[in-house]
Amino acid sequence: MLAVMKNRRLKRGLSFFLCLIIAVCISAGIMPHTVRAEEKRTVKVAFFPMNGYHMMAGKGIYTGMDVEYLEALCNYTNWDIEYVECEDWDAALKLVADHKADLVGSAQYSAERAASYQYADLSSGYTFGIIATNPNSSLAYEDFDAMKEITFGMVRTYVRREEFLGYLSDNGIASPKIREYDSTSDLQNALDEGEVDALVHTFMEIKEGQRLIGRFAPRPFYYITYEGNDDVMRDLNNAIADLKMNEPELETQLMNRFYQSKLDKTVVFTLDEKEYLAEKNTIRVGYLDSYYPFVYEEDGECKGLTKEMLEGIAALTGLTISWQKVENPQEARTALGNDELDVMSYCVHAEGSSHDHQLSRIKDYVQVPLVFVTKEKTELESIETLATVDYLSDKATELIGSTDIKVQTYDTPQDCLDAVKDEKADAVMCDGYLTEYLLSSQMRYYDLAIESVLSDGLGISMTVSGSNPELAGILNKTLLTIDARAISDYMLESNVYSLASVGIFIEDHSVVIILILIMIMLIILLVALHIIRDAKKIQHLMYKDVEIDIGNLNYLIYTGKKNILPERSAQQYAVVYLNISQFQRYKVIYGWNNGQKLLSLIADALSQCIKGKNEVCAKADGDHFVFLMSDENGPIPERVRKIRYFMEERIFEEIGSRIEVQMGIYFIPPNSDDLRSAIDCASQAIDFIQNDNPDNIQIYDDDLEKAIRERHEREKLLDSVDIDENFVTYYQAKVDVNTEEIVGAEALVRFLDPTASGAVRSPWFFIPYYEQTGKVTDIDFFVLRCACKMLRRRLDSGEKVVTISCNFSRIHFVKPDFAIRFEQVLNEYRIPKELIEVEITETLVMEEMQENLAKQTLDDLHAKGVRLSIDDFGAGYSSLGVIEKIPASVIKLDRSFLLNQKDRERQVKIMKSIVELADNLGSQIVCEGVETDADVELMREIGARVAQGYRYAKPVSEMAFEERLSQSVE
Repeated sequence: MLAVMKNRRLKRGLSFFLCLIIAVCISAGIMPHTVRAEEKRTVKVAFFPMNGYHMMAGKGIYTGMDVEYLEALCNYTNWDIEYVECEDWDAALKLVADHKADLVGSAQYSAERAASYQYADLSSGYTFGIIATNPNSSLAYEDFDAMKEITFGMVRTYVRREEFLGYLSDNGIASPKIREYDSTSDLQNALDEGEVDALVHTFMEIKEGQRLIGRFAPRPFYYITYEGNDDVMRDLNNAIADLKMNEPELETQLMNRFYQSKLDKTVVFTLDEKEYLAEKNTIRVGYLDSYYPFVYEEDGECKGLTKEMLEGIAALTGLTISWQKVENPQEARTALGNDELDVMSYCVHAEGSSHDHQLSRIKDYVQVPLVFVTKEKTELESIETLATVDYLSDKATELIGSTDIKVQTYDTPQDCLDAVKDEKADAVMCDGYLTEYLLSSQMRYYDLAIESVLSDGLGISMTVSGSNPELAGILNKTLLTIDARAISDYMLESNVYSLASVGIFIEDHSVVIILILIMIMLIILLVALHIIRDAKKIQHLMYKDVEIDIGNLNYLIYTGKKNILPERSAQQYAVVYLNISQFQRYKVIYGWNNGQKLLSLIADALSQCIKGKNEVCAKADGDHFVFLMSDENGPIPERVRKIRYFMEERIFEEIGSRIEVQMGIYFIPPNSDDLRSAIDCASQAIDFIQNDNPDNIQIYDDDLEKAIRERHEREKLLDSVDIDENFVTYYQAKVDVNTEEIVGAEALVRFLDPTASGAVRSPWFFIPYYEQTGKVTDIDFFVLRCACKMLRRRLDSGEKVVTISCNFSRIHFVKPDFAIRFEQVLNEYRIPKELIEVEITETLVMEEMQENLAKQTLDDLHAKGVRLSIDDFGAGYSSLGVIEKIPASVIKLDRSFLLNQKDRERQVKIMKSIVELADNLGSQIVCEGVETDADVELMREIGARVAQGYRYAKPVSEMAFEERLSQSVE
């Protein structure tokens, strides 16, 4: 990465020199003048009021960012601009649609709009979504806790709505309160009148003086015209390309000139924080050496990006900083814990370690890539030990996902590299910036190389003593005022480490260097070649997957748009999206290395099927692949079926397991080259593959598009409903087959659809979407509270009660506070813990128990005396391993056990053994899906007594369940 930055600076210098020569040639008449048409073309541009973008300086005098950009464009095309005034953006769009204007600017891309209008090939600027308030608002920038309580205003047609909801969801706000308005002026009036607390819009719509409290979804914007206006669009595309090459800085200059004053991220401190700043004159900041370029020591003084950031924050808040060097992370942790330091400028504590020692981690202020380093010519399959630093050990374990590779921790990244150099470890995983610095500046590491840049990165943060929550809040807020571009500028301008290191080396070893000058010259040449090779490797990774030998999405889109689609004639093209069913489960069971081998096998098989200059394949994210294919070699659906069959058979031959492959197909319209949208459509098609589809193939057609729209409407409905008003709890009884007495029940949630007169919808209608948005956790606790209320009411009236089991999404089990929240609800309603069971699916155990948080949560529940129930036992791969991992009070046998009649005698023996094992462990067996008398007879034969299924009871409303429960007493 750093080598790439240096190459970039060199290229900028060469470009400047070449431009200077060209300018001289033009002025001397050496270069030919640009040939232009004699007659100018009049181009009509829709002009709508937008502060900063379109403004009137007087009658008929136009100004603003768009006006100046068009003036610059006219230097490269023979145009006269005529502005057509209108009221707002929607009116401008209609002018273009009616052919009364040729162009309108500031259009963000959307597939819906692209279906009706023609977009320029290149953007003419950039913008982003914003959340803004009035100047007198007390809301701080990105204060997400406060945002949970406010009302947001939004224009109904806002194109970045989904990105806004994703931005809030990523920061803990699953269901924001939103009011919609017909126009931007209505929205601005609503903010002024106090109808909403904040508006959500495009950055360029913010008024002077309004304050930003959030930014999201940076996007380019374009000029658009109506379909068929090819002459204007051709001139426009050529002019924008010339402008970007000759005046690349223009867009940023215009943005800063017309909009910089709107970038107000004013920090709003709480009263406690203000008191802290008033009382605290100096904060003590600790630093470690050798964490270049963020913090390091030079000439006995702390240097680096982190120091510059903290010095800037100190100037902003009026604090002064006392810098204190610490020798290692342990000393830093102790000093923070003893209040000898206020801040550790570079956090080297793992998340769990910080929590255990009551330290507060500040929000990450920059992301750095993680790299994988080995000795040259080391085969990845031969790696047995991986060296890393302590605070990356959990991430290393997660990324390699294999129990065969041993992770060894060391104090510093340099210690890790030394371990590989001294053959104490086979590979290193650590910070990419620091690693490349060490590899390029230390001759000792000449035979080490960066093998790959990992897909996951490392967030750089600071640590604050737990006794200073006010300081933590101040730092979190002020760090957000630092523009990401400032960090990039520092990285570009200050990374001169190689020259400095070589200079120090020469100064310290001048006599030796003079004696062996030729040898040193050769070594320097080898090191330079090594750096260039690594830099090329990183650049190469832009178009190659970082883990297997196949192109990535960037490669497919570039190749498709530049080389394949422009050359098509009568051929039909389609994008096919490939998904490996249950790949994550396979990887958990058989290990990370075997998962990688499976992906490599699929990539190899796919490369054999997708051939010729008119087709290309690539790997998307995770376990997904994409390929662009034509019908030149046969009908596409038929070829896709053959490819799927070939791949599944090839997988079975190589690994001995049946792995299903799913494929979604999207046929690209003849006049379109929008591969990103095509990939999105093909991937959406996979979501609609039904279980009864033997081909596991779905084509994106009009019917599917209608289904997607219906799902979107359903999701809009689910976003708007209230849990307490629109959801109810049903109960399915568990019955003793010997006495037919109700001995328990499972609480199930149902949705009362307000758009269908309160029709009852089963979980398939809402659970998948709520799991994506995180709202399923609220649903789960709603069901728990309903069950507790019902139990409390019956206990108070002396009526019979039974144990109720409640299902909880896997999301809960990676949250450290779940066990506490669960116990608080039981205590609130005074419910004995033996009356509530927490149901856990076998899938959760197999896939999530690798996570320490999930295991810790289950251990915490068990320690608190909460009953645990394993659901779907026997539906997965390794059922007996579940009993070992979880001390369950109840084991629910999956219906597949009851249905397996191929070898009944053998099946009965297995089930008897499971029942006996459960009895020995003090666990209860419950048979799920009991529907027939034959099922009951089989239960009695194996010794199981408790049944749940339609043979005895369907899920019913709370009233109906209570009525039957009361009757069972009589």
